[in-house]
Amino acid sequence: MKFKRVVIVVFVLLLTACGRTQPSKNSKIDLPEKIEMYYFHEGICDSCDPTKEFDEIVNNELESVKHMYPYSIDRVSIYQSGGRSKFEKICDELGLSIDSLELPLLIVGGKTYQGNESIEKNILEAYLTTGEDIFERGYVYNPKNKKTGPGLFDDYKTSSENITLVYFYRVVCDECIQTKPIIDQLPKTVEINGEPINVDLIKINTRSGNNGDRITVLFDSYHVPDEERMVPIIFTSSGYYAGIERISKYLEDELSREENIGFTFPEVTD
Repeated sequence: MKFKRVVIVVFVLLLTACGRTQPSKNSKIDLPEKIEMYYFHEGICDSCDPTKEFDEIVNNELESVKHMYPYSIDRVSIYQSGGRSKFEKICDELGLSIDSLELPLLIVGGKTYQGNESIEKNILEAYLTTGEDIFERGYVYNPKNKKTGPGLFDDYKTSSENITLVYFYRVVCDECIQTKPIIDQLPKTVEINGEPINVDLIKINTRSGNNGDRITVLFDSYHVPDEERMVPIIFTSSGYYAGIERISKYLEDELSREENIGFTFPEVTD
């Protein structure tokens, strides 16, 4: 789809991803009641109104899923009264430098997508990921407060006495969608040497917050070759398992092994 006018699309999308083992929640954060979308543009007359093109993208990409999570879109021209100040306020809240932004721009959970083709490509995943974050995980992510360096994995707690599975996925990945029922049926305990062992599952959406940094660290730590740097993928104390076939085989045939007990996230120094 070609656009004739320059627009800014800003989605204030929020979060961190988690699963059966969750990061500790921040009680000071008030969760929004809906996904709040801010659409900033430079249109100042009917003949140069870019919102029509944007509405077409929204209708085409979100029509079949819009019932899943409540959302609103605030359409604002930066040339209208208060429009520029609202744009500056949101960028300040997210720690973004206006001077470094190129239009059109989509911001999702602190991430930026520049150009209309990128916006159209990512809006569906942005909506689904943000809805999952807010309404299923109960988290709000602000890139100004993101965990980095040695604190990258601080929110995720593991036990040396349990089996821990760190599962990375995307909400629009076909193979991840096929893997979901297998993950959902994961037992909470298994028997090893006659003793019940708890199974902890940490689910991390790679497109939420700065989870891309987390999966990259694990890729490097486990020396995963380029052809296997994919989702879905599970990391355990005994290795990694990429793709639905290897994940299925591991969970069916290898989960109840003693070498799977215990898990430690790799140390991050910078």
